[in-house]
Amino acid sequence: MKKKMLFIVPVLILVGVLLIITTSQGCKGKVSSSVKNSFSEVTSQLDEGGSIYLYVSTERMIKALDEMVLKIKNIAAKESSANPEEGKENIKVLDFVYGLLKKSGLMEVSGIGFSSVTMEEGLNHSKLVIHHYKDSGKGIIWQFSESKPHKLEMLSLLPTTTAFAGYGDFKFGNFWDWVKQEINASDIPAAKQGMAMAESSIQMLGIDLNKLKTNMSNGMGVVLTLDKGKMCKIPAGSSIIEVPDPGVAIVVYVKDDYIFNLLKSKISIAKPTVDKNMKKLSIPVPVQGLPITLDPVIVQKGNMLVLASSGKLVDAMFSAQDKGNGLTATEEFKKFSKAIPEEGNSFRYLGTELFNVIMGLVKKSMAGSGGEGPESEEASKLFSDMIPQKVGLYGVVQNTPEGFVFTFNHTFNLEQLVLLPATIVPAMVAAIAVPNFLTAMQKGKEKATMGDLKSIGIAIESYMTDNYEAPTGNTIIDIQPKLVPFHIKMLPLKDAWGNDFLYKHGTGKNKDIYFIASPGKDGVFNGWDQTGFYSISSPNDYNNDIIFSNGVFVYGPEIH
Repeated sequence: MKKKMLFIVPVLILVGVLLIITTSQGCKGKVSSSVKNSFSEVTSQLDEGGSIYLYVSTERMIKALDEMVLKIKNIAAKESSANPEEGKENIKVLDFVYGLLKKSGLMEVSGIGFSSVTMEEGLNHSKLVIHHYKDSGKGIIWQFSESKPHKLEMLSLLPTTTAFAGYGDFKFGNFWDWVKQEINASDIPAAKQGMAMAESSIQMLGIDLNKLKTNMSNGMGVVLTLDKGKMCKIPAGSSIIEVPDPGVAIVVYVKDDYIFNLLKSKISIAKPTVDKNMKKLSIPVPVQGLPITLDPVIVQKGNMLVLASSGKLVDAMFSAQDKGNGLTATEEFKKFSKAIPEEGNSFRYLGTELFNVIMGLVKKSMAGSGGEGPESEEASKLFSDMIPQKVGLYGVVQNTPEGFVFTFNHTFNLEQLVLLPATIVPAMVAAIAVPNFLTAMQKGKEKATMGDLKSIGIAIESYMTDNYEAPTGNTIIDIQPKLVPFHIKMLPLKDAWGNDFLYKHGTGKNKDIYFIASPGKDGVFNGWDQTGFYSISSPNDYNNDIIFSNGVFVYGPEIH
């Protein structure tokens, strides 16, 4: 028995030591938060294993904001001791604004989470979670949308030419009533008066506000299309740019035809028609020959009210809905919609074509402003390198019992996503500043050239004072020995663009006449018989010649 005990005791001691070591190692480095937060609730909805994973608790921030506002109120009260009435009014306004902020629902946000995972080369799947606890969500921002995700009907309306589209639930009646309630509950007479005037103005326009609120308490969206089948030539300064024919439509989901009939009564020039189970208002455009298609129409079909830039766009939208051959049938949309919820409360779509068109316009604008040459090419290359070459996105927002979840696929990689705010600003600054810099640089060269022409002219006139005639020679180099060093220490031989200065002198009775010239930026001289002055309105104007004769410019840029 003693031998057994002698064996068991060391074993028990060894097991105890191992348990202590294991427990201590398992707990090492783990610290539990003493402050309530939504970490578990938020991170449970994110995707792990990607290139970015982020959680931020906002509860301490909100508490700090409360304390800061209280301090501001105390400071305002002390500062207004000389004028107590004014101080009271200022505090009322502060209380009202901060009260709106608190009741809006923003102060109910308990945490924000973000994750991003690369699905395949050039396609990333990301989630943004804006969380509130289940017993919260009373603010107006949570009440704009329907309480649950639903089928996104507007997706079926998007034609294949869609470059951008967005839709969102929006209960206009809820928003208006909330604003009115808060203003009337405030102690600010001016705010109450403003609300009363707004409602009175709406009534004077013959609009039934209650009917308007009822009709606009569903979703609404916008569609932007770019039709490559028709390229539009649009003047841009001294050049012409071509863009795909744009079209835009606003879609409002309504209860009945009240808004349509209201617009019909207010737009006197509109021509009403009934076509294919829909009501239509065609609005004549007084200007003809526009580079883009513009034939405005207002159409009501079922519960959809569409305000579009052309009837052609409306036809394309309804054709996509009826035949199912719109944007959702394209390969690009199918790629962007992988693993995206089919139901939601809003969506955003950005096709790669829109970004390509915008970047093309920016590059052409830079080229037009900066002129031709290595500097302009370098500026354009710099801009291209700083901006992602292909940008597209599709995402759906869902209103859940614990806040908003935005799930979206996009073409930015992690580096672009993180650096985009840092690169987009310098890139846009470059788009503006580089052309201006290049123009300023040409202006500087022009001024330097004109200054050198004056200096050469002064030297020649000094020579003429002693010799009663202009120095003879066919080039500036020919007359250099006659002017240096007695009439000028160093004679400029080339203009600021690197071109040789040109020289001509009179003969016979006109031997006291001289001409000196710069052939301009392009180095091409167009003759000595040019006279007058030209304005500089584009980089190409610096190609013009500059001619100086007997103390004055006879041909050159206008001096302001």
